[in-house]
Amino acid sequence: MPGRERDGGDVLAAWTTLEVLTPQPLPDAEDLLALRRRRVSLRDPPEPWKDPGNGKQAQESAVHWFVYLGQIEIDTVKRSLLQLFPDDQAEERA
Repeated sequence: MPGRERDGGDVLAAWTTLEVLTPQPLPDAEDLLALRRRRVSLRDPPEPWKDPGNGKQAQESAVHWFVYLGQIEIDTVKRSLLQLFPDDQAEERA
């Protein structure tokens, strides 16, 4: 509505929705190897940061952990969303 002031909540809600609907893929194992990094899983105890073998190496100044909290199948999500919100403007998607 013209002239209406909006609070930051509207902008934050729109940004959050965009982030949720634009998930980033997990790094590829081969790409990680090229960077001398690797992917570990929390499925096998102990947690990887508790294992001394995963700690800082002599040439490193720090260890950084990227923790992915969830993984979804993008194709499954797309199909589900398209069932709820049919894509009747296919030419715009191109």
